[in-house]
Amino acid sequence: MKINYFLEIFFQFKEDLKFSKGSNLRIFNFWKMSSPNDLWFYKFFNSRNAIPASTRVSIYSVFGDRAKMRLDIGRKKIFFTGENPLNRRNYLDHCLGDVDLSLGFDYIDAPNYLRFPLWYVFFIDPVANLLSIKEWIERIESISKSNNLHSRKFCCMVASHDPNGHREFVFNLLSELGKIDSGGVLLNNNSELLTKFNNDKHQFLEQYCYNICLENSNRLGYVTEKIFDSLISGCIPIYWGSCGMPELDVLNQQRILFFDPDNPKILLEKIRDLCDPYLFQQFINQPVFVKDAANVIYQKLEDLDLCVKSLYR
Repeated sequence: MKINYFLEIFFQFKEDLKFSKGSNLRIFNFWKMSSPNDLWFYKFFNSRNAIPASTRVSIYSVFGDRAKMRLDIGRKKIFFTGENPLNRRNYLDHCLGDVDLSLGFDYIDAPNYLRFPLWYVFFIDPVANLLSIKEWIERIESISKSNNLHSRKFCCMVASHDPNGHREFVFNLLSELGKIDSGGVLLNNNSELLTKFNNDKHQFLEQYCYNICLENSNRLGYVTEKIFDSLISGCIPIYWGSCGMPELDVLNQQRILFFDPDNPKILLEKIRDLCDPYLFQQFINQPVFVKDAANVIYQKLEDLDLCVKSLYR
């Protein structure tokens, strides 16, 4: 059994090497992409000259077997997870003892760890500077205060599954107030995401005032693309995750509607209150981001750059 297992890992390792052929960055256990050039980290490292041309680096994620690391000899190793490690138990330790640098959403005090949540690789340009980040924030602030929010359809959801039943619960709860269009696989009742918008999620969301954007699990710091999808599209996010504190140093918590499974009627009453045009306008006039958000985001890029470059000193 062990021989078969190690043979399987060896052949998987060889296949991954083929994918990264011609690049000084080997990529293992990541989501599907057409070439190494598509990886956010590849673009970031190159734009910053973070990795010397003569140096060989491997970057790992959680969508594959960790044992591949043992076959990857003589290289600097970086680990990244945007996923909750509780759902991928072989990675609970963030590979801190096996890699030179570990990146994830958790708050961990370790010399080779940097908190770097998933939403960065979705929305922050790998070549961004402070000015472009400020412009990105200003665009979102402008969209979020748009006068057409009053005329949008009520609420939507785009999800493929519901691991804890919360999405279906919120869907049914808020259906008391109006029709909710579900464009994803879960509770699908609207085909426009695919037929009208060619799977462009943001264009689909731009039709709606509210978006149900619950995380898959509730763990402090676990913030994915979901809440930012809402904000970029001008939707008011209906959120659950990160222990009710998503990115405190970036997002204005007063501009988010939170679902509390222990007190679900609070959300229902809040949205009922926002049916009042005056209260609704007051709500959307609040800033989406906290005052120093651009500097916080840019500093995270600087910290990542410094951490990678320190591997070669």
